[in-house]
Amino acid sequence: MRGRVEVVPGEHPVACVDGVVVVVAHREAGPVTAASRAVSVLDTLEELVRESSSRETRRTGRTFARLATTWLMGREDEESVEFGVLTPGTRAMAIFLHGGITAVLDGTDHREILHGRNAGFSIDRVVFPAPDRAAALFIDDTTPRTTLPEPGVWSLHSGRMPGSGAVLWLPGKIEFPSSPHQSSTTRTPAVTAIPAARSAPETPHSTAPSASAPPNTPAPDAQSAPGSPNRPNRGAPAAERTGASTPAQFVPQQRGGDPMPRPPTATPETAARPAVTVRGFLCARGHLNDPRVHTCTGCGIPVDHSNTAARSGVRPPLGRLLLDDGTAYPLDADLVIGREPHRSEQVRRGATAVRIDDASAGMSRVHTEIRLVDWDVTVLDRGSANGTHLRPPGHADWTRAVPGHPATLAPGTQILVGGRIFTFEAPHPRG
Repeated sequence: MRGRVEVVPGEHPVACVDGVVVVVAHREAGPVTAASRAVSVLDTLEELVRESSSRETRRTGRTFARLATTWLMGREDEESVEFGVLTPGTRAMAIFLHGGITAVLDGTDHREILHGRNAGFSIDRVVFPAPDRAAALFIDDTTPRTTLPEPGVWSLHSGRMPGSGAVLWLPGKIEFPSSPHQSSTTRTPAVTAIPAARSAPETPHSTAPSASAPPNTPAPDAQSAPGSPNRPNRGAPAAERTGASTPAQFVPQQRGGDPMPRPPTATPETAARPAVTVRGFLCARGHLNDPRVHTCTGCGIPVDHSNTAARSGVRPPLGRLLLDDGTAYPLDADLVIGREPHRSEQVRRGATAVRIDDASAGMSRVHTEIRLVDWDVTVLDRGSANGTHLRPPGHADWTRAVPGHPATLAPGTQILVGGRIFTFEAPHPRG
């Protein structure tokens, strides 16, 4: 996908790296200098873009999203880092937003606006088909910008320049042959408020998904059915995070450009959660790794097991859970998933509550737990009425998890909870 990158006038760092558009918010007093934090952030993002390009035979933006998520979760000042990255592919377009950045996607058949400030962590979307007119990233100031400027005559082919955003002007609609694995329209959830906790008795549902085709199941491939700007609220009580309702078909026309407030900072319960110490191997740059991997999950360099001894250290995040609407949940602590997960004793002991809306009505109040055991990610069904179903990578059928018995997840495993699908993503496979 080729287009012309035009920088919108402003004072924030904007870059184009091999066709990938990067914008970084400069929030410090005074003009941007070589010592500005925004420039340091841009340096790192450019490196991540180049590294992800070297790892992918076909550019999708997924590798960059994993690298950026790992990098962000390792920063103490993560909430003050604000940037957006636009990765055009052959048929799709990847958008990664963190903080006060707005993305405007303008196509012949639809228009969509994504607000990074509406995210509990980040917005990580792959849009298929890609918009055929323009895609833009704007840095939020007092009011997020939601309209495109008139096309100008200047272009940024490579390098950096100051601006308040950038527009990727595209050549127009391109027809592609249909694919059985990809939807012809982009799917997104309706923008709805998260309902308050329900006090009415739960109505059990006796029907469970069949082995091959569970009911009310969203598209198995989250990349071909990306979702909404609605993201988890990191500031909710007891470290609660929320997911949007079940995705619906994309509606043509803009859904509105009102400013969306940034969620408050992490609660004391989240900030005070003790670090978990595990044994592992250090790479040459000091990142602790699972003894079963030979490539560093933090920087990607080889890990030498033969000349180093295992040592104890603070466990890094073990990956993330990606919901079917594109919401990402970092695996830096145990999770409790359900309609009212804050009722769980595990949440009161420090686990993170992940509250999910489910239009299928098949999700229990406290449905499933994700437990981090040493270097493993496990799933535990809490005796839910409809069960928790697993589909390992490469398998067509779903298997119901045995209630009360944890099952270890392999990277790429899909988890069906009610009518919603999570995918477990890890930085690197083992072995």
